[in-house]
Amino acid sequence: MFASLISAPRLVGIDSSPAAAARAPGLEAQLATIEELPFADQAFDVVTCNWTLDQLPAPDQGLRDPARVLGPEGRPVGRYYFSGHLEGVWHAMRISRDADGLDAESGRAQLAPYFGTVRREKMHGEARCADRASRPAYLDAYRELAGALVAPEHPYPFRSRRHNCFFIGTTA
Repeated sequence: MFASLISAPRLVGIDSSPAAAARAPGLEAQLATIEELPFADQAFDVVTCNWTLDQLPAPDQGLRDPARVLGPEGRPVGRYYFSGHLEGVWHAMRISRDADGLDAESGRAQLAPYFGTVRREKMHGEARCADRASRPAYLDAYRELAGALVAPEHPYPFRSRRHNCFFIGTTA
C-alpha cells in the first residue's frame, strides 16, 4: 500500500476493497469510498489519490470529498497515466486499458475547479522483466484491476514504456 511509504503525524488509508484495507498492517485503514470519506471538513493537510479517479465513471463525484477534507492550505496529490502507459504489457496480456475517467491528459482541467492550483509533473521510464518467471510478480500489482494474470509467451527480456504523472495542487 502506498500509504506505508509516507511518514506523517496521522496517516489514514482508505479503500473500497476489504482486501486492500486489510493489507495495511500497522496503518490505520478504513473501508470507504472516495465519494463518501468518513472525515470532518478540513481534517487533513494532504490527500493522495493514486490511480483512483481514472476508474470512476464520474470523476467529479470523486473530487468533492477529497476537496472537502483538505484544510485551507492543503495539498491534493495524485498519480495518473498518460495514454500509452504500459501499452506493451496490456497488449501482450490482451487487456483493454481504456479509462473513461481522469487521466494525465485531462486531469489538470478536471482538478482545477476543486483546487486553487494544479501542476503536473511528468514521469517516464520503462518496466522490464528479464524472463517469464520474473513477470508474475510484476503482474500481481494489477490483480485487483484485471484479475489473476499469467505471463504470456513473449520474447524476453520484455520491456514496456511507463508514462505517467503526479498532479500536485493547493487548496488556497
